Amino acid sequence: MQALLSLIILVALVAVILGLIKPGLVLFFLPPEKRTRLKAFGLYTAVFVLSVFLLPMGEPTPHREEAKQANLDMAQEKEGKPMTAPVELSINYKLRPDFRVEVNVVTNLPDSTEMLLTVEDKDVPAGFIGQDGSAVDKGMVSFQPVGPLPNGNYIASVTVPIPSVQPKAVQVVMGSQGEHLTGELIVDGDFGKTVEQEVSFAVEGSSPSPAIIVEALKKDFKREYVALLNFKDNPDFWQYGFGRGGKYYEWLERVRSLDKQYPSQTAFKAGLLFANLPIMGMEYMRSRGQETPATQSHRKDIEKALQ
Repeated sequence: MQALLSLIILVALVAVILGLIKPGLVLFFLPPEKRTRLKAFGLYTAVFVLSVFLLPMGEPTPHREEAKQANLDMAQEKEGKPMTAPVELSINYKLRPDFRVEVNVVTNLPDSTEMLLTVEDKDVPAGFIGQDGSAVDKGMVSFQPVGPLPNGNYIASVTVPIPSVQPKAVQVVMGSQGEHLTGELIVDGDFGKTVEQEVSFAVEGSSPSPAIIVEALKKDFKREYVALLNFKDNPDFWQYGFGRGGKYYEWLERVRSLDKQYPSQTAFKAGLLFANLPIMGMEYMRSRGQETPATQSHRKDIEKALQ
């Protein structure tokens, strides 16, 4: 359709020019007495203008759909308004009977803002550290429970990464460089503005029993194992793997954190070594999600240990 309209425009333009020189050539279908320059000019100018007007409507459907989606995306981004109030971020925590800590956040940052929780030992260098990521939903952020925590003093810190790695709708509110972020919680880093807040707490009383630690280990291991099985068949995982900054790097960092969190001897006795999950992931990346002797062996051992 678009090609036909383009051809008509070209023919009409030539006809306009010829009609001013020799109207009989382009008005051959009219009686000789009606073949005037004015009539030739008017007729083919009208055809030219009409075809130009109709040309965009002849655009192929995929292009029209892409343009429609682009306009929709722009409209959605415009719905967000630049932030004017200082950033608020309040951390609430609760220590569970199994000595895992639940952390929730109340904030005025926009929905879908991504955040990272880190729980680490305050007094012991290279001691306990646990992490989880989540996003704002209706002013609230809920993280997965972290732990179990041995006796000691801890810091739970929540970080909002730089705006350039946030969803586009969030960038509209924050500013692409964080120019709309204000308040006491804003930190100017080497790569841009971040938001940081933390709270300290202590774990006292009896330390978690081995049974509690193993139960928590199984829950955390099963969650990351199921996540791996869910994304192993994704083509973008086959292409990009666990590259830094990619979609699956966060999973890798979380697994590494859990590997440090649990005593290696406990994990070995339970038959659930977090270090095996990235190895399986790399194997799935190479096999494009297909099972191999290595992944089958790992899955057999894991599913037996999780029973």
